[in-house]
Amino acid sequence: MTKLIATLPNWLAFILIIASMVAGSFMYELEILFIVCLFIWLYSLGYECNKLLPNETNLPINRLIIPLSYAGIYCVLFLYVPMDNIRTYLIPFHLLAMFCIFYSLYFVAKSIRSVELRRTAKFEEYAAVFFGLWFSPIGVWFIQNKMRRIVQTDGDNY
Repeated sequence: MTKLIATLPNWLAFILIIASMVAGSFMYELEILFIVCLFIWLYSLGYECNKLLPNETNLPINRLIIPLSYAGIYCVLFLYVPMDNIRTYLIPFHLLAMFCIFYSLYFVAKSIRSVELRRTAKFEEYAAVFFGLWFSPIGVWFIQNKMRRIVQTDGDNY
């Protein structure tokens, strides 16, 4: 399933993520759709790249699964559970969820560039991919195309 998502044409991935984002902005109940689409896309990219990483690269997949799971569960709870009286006490949990999302972006960006370079990438080498993931409506177009080529060639001859 992750390979299917990672090899989607860039226009289809773009439409899925943008359509879910637009739907979530019009209907409060559909915000979860954008979160699910984005997190599944991030997980698929990270998982597929992690399989292709060189052995000396130290990026275990659990370092992606745990932060994405926490952020996803927190987003669902924060959106749909009425917590009017206790929202001020949730600030540390909210900051942790934000950290988990940024860490997931870092993990996926570093994985993509490390597969391309066939070594552990430095921040200046994967910064463009990181910011493309951060601003996903724009970055998904370019990153999905790059990811599709990486997965289809198994990281070779890229």
